[in-house]
Amino acid sequence: VAAIHGDCRKVLDVCRHTITNRIADSNNNSQQDDDNNNHEVTALDAIKVLDKCYRKDDEIDKTVECLPFQQQVVLASCLAAAGATGAANQDGGSLETGIDVIRDHLNRYTELHKMPSVSREAFHDYLQAIAGNGLISISSSTATKGVKRVPPPTRRRALRSRPPPPTTTTTGLTMNDHSNNGSFIRFIAPFESLLHGILSYGNRQHFEEFLKPCI
Repeated sequence: VAAIHGDCRKVLDVCRHTITNRIADSNNNSQQDDDNNNHEVTALDAIKVLDKCYRKDDEIDKTVECLPFQQQVVLASCLAAAGATGAANQDGGSLETGIDVIRDHLNRYTELHKMPSVSREAFHDYLQAIAGNGLISISSSTATKGVKRVPPPTRRRALRSRPPPPTTTTTGLTMNDHSNNGSFIRFIAPFESLLHGILSYGNRQHFEEFLKPCI
């Protein structure tokens, strides 16, 4: 994978997805796994993830089409955050976008379309679901050398009282906005393929204006 893409982080993404999927399978079949004491990650597990992550464009389109609309909105917010500075057009393969930046764009979308706001818990659940489809990878690392990171939009924020201690999710993400500063997503599927998929199948009317900077 690294030889093809020139980016060894994609190998780590595949490994992360493989282990995450195996843990999820173990949780769903906990009793059987406890009886068999079988927690190994096999080559077949990795091949399934590779097949999911490195698909043809039409397969990516179909995956995006099958996402629930709320997840499509979050995915569109990821794309909008990445395209805000034009960085996605330079090197989409190594682009990382901060969780807080994505949430800012999600809030902008819901306000624009007069939709109910998305709770922090639901927002993270949607990101995890998108990652489970092999479209993005979620990380909590605070710095990655040589990676373009989209800065948050410049704006003044109202002073707030001290937030409560963060609650950690299964992916290492935390449940309050102030503790997500080091968390980000990386696109696994090609940026242009995701953009094409989100604007297809009748979705253009929902996302074209929102994603205009990316088109």
